[in-house]
Amino acid sequence: MKTLSGEQDVDILLEPGEFMASVAEEEDFLRSYLNDDHSLFLVAHYGQGPFVGTLSLDGGRFRSTRHVVNLGISVHKDYRKRGIGRSLMQTAIDWCDRTGSISRIQLQVSVRNEAALRLYQQFGFVIEGIGQDAMRRLGQRLDVYFMARLLSKD
Repeated sequence: MKTLSGEQDVDILLEPGEFMASVAEEEDFLRSYLNDDHSLFLVAHYGQGPFVGTLSLDGGRFRSTRHVVNLGISVHKDYRKRGIGRSLMQTAIDWCDRTGSISRIQLQVSVRNEAALRLYQQFGFVIEGIGQDAMRRLGQRLDVYFMARLLSKD
């Protein structure tokens, strides 16, 4: 996360230098995913190399939103266009399908992130709306698309 947040052309919520979690805090963060059957956190590495990406699926905490997960995917700039994002996306959808209880995957993506937008649309995500000035990154005001994919209709 420290490396990703320092990249100029990545649109994640953290600004450079904002990720200050201690090892203990990171362990608690990961443990919270392990203890929640409606959430998932994975890291990707390329071959035997370093971690190059992350996938998070944050599940709804209440009965009324238990069928919904919020998706986040990030891939280090040096490892993009190698199928890592596609693999993470397929992993996310397969995992959601296997739960049997998740029927909606939703996400936010910067409108300027055309590569991510194309990937999400290839996996059946549709734009449901636009959030104007929804994110500020490195002094820039960014609009985001709110996107979702329905897995099944209850």
